[in-house]
Amino acid sequence: MSIFKKKEEQKEIVVVEKREIMPPVTEQTITDYMKAFGLAGNLEDNEVEAFKQMAIMHNLNPFNREIYCNAYGTGQYRTLSIVTGYEVYIRKAEQSGLLEYWLVEESLPETPVEEYWAKLIIKRHDKAREQTWTTHYSEGVQRKKDGSVTAFWKKQPRMMTKKVAMSQGFRLFFEDVMHGIPYTREEMPEEKGGMTDVTPNPEPLNEETLQPKPKSIKDMNKNELLDVMIDNYEKQKPRMAKAKDTIRMDNVTAKHEEFRKKKAMADNYNKNDTELQPEPTKKPEPPTVSPESVFKEVIAIVNGKTLTSQEKIETIKLLKPAKGDLAELQKILNNIKGETD
Repeated sequence: MSIFKKKEEQKEIVVVEKREIMPPVTEQTITDYMKAFGLAGNLEDNEVEAFKQMAIMHNLNPFNREIYCNAYGTGQYRTLSIVTGYEVYIRKAEQSGLLEYWLVEESLPETPVEEYWAKLIIKRHDKAREQTWTTHYSEGVQRKKDGSVTAFWKKQPRMMTKKVAMSQGFRLFFEDVMHGIPYTREEMPEEKGGMTDVTPNPEPLNEETLQPKPKSIKDMNKNELLDVMIDNYEKQKPRMAKAKDTIRMDNVTAKHEEFRKKKAMADNYNKNDTELQPEPTKKPEPPTVSPESVFKEVIAIVNGKTLTSQEKIETIKLLKPAKGDLAELQKILNNIKGETD
């Protein structure tokens, strides 16, 4: 059996009963949605108007994820992309009363992703035969500028192929019912010519997101401003008390650090001052007097004098006995110096 041949057990015919028409979507519905998800501030006025008209025209409720928009780029490159979900095509076809049944066939599970295909089979009450539409993965896959597969197609290639087959098939075979309903996200590229999506991703609905946004200060009256100031003061009180404690500790730490720095500077100054002081001058020690030095001094003085031979002999006679006696030599030296003076 060829891997492209369908299995009988894969068939699951969906027999359709006409659904009730949903309550109409109004301009107020779109305005509330814009406020709840913060879209108004990210869209230009003409983009907001285009989104409103598209939703109202096709009765698509954004709160039910039946329609949403993305704005790309800036300036002359800015583009608004309005998309819907494939379930919207099915619901529109069922509400028309023309859809008898529909089913999706696909290639076998072991089929390589590159060769995978999905076929939509539709039977309308006003048509005698079934109508089919086949989408191949290789034709429907969306790629980035660099040629790589986009995130959704990489993660769920078979599911994305089936969604594209259903979207294209229902849009083709119920063209008289759809009347220009936007394309699905699965058919749109993730990147539009390198432009960046500037609209935020809608968050799930909950009590918090549905709360009205607070007024801006310029729109408040005096009483409202006073309430805001009081409320902010009460909220900031714990932080202010904590900040005071922190400041107090910072002051103590700063003073301690300042004292430590000053002490270090003083110690360093005293150290430098000690190092720079000149060493005290030492008094020269008196020369050591010995009998030999005194004897030599006496001999020198005697030789320098004009003495007769007899006087020299007398002097030598005096010196010989006193040669080793320092006191006696000193006395002789003083006498000779006195005579000289």
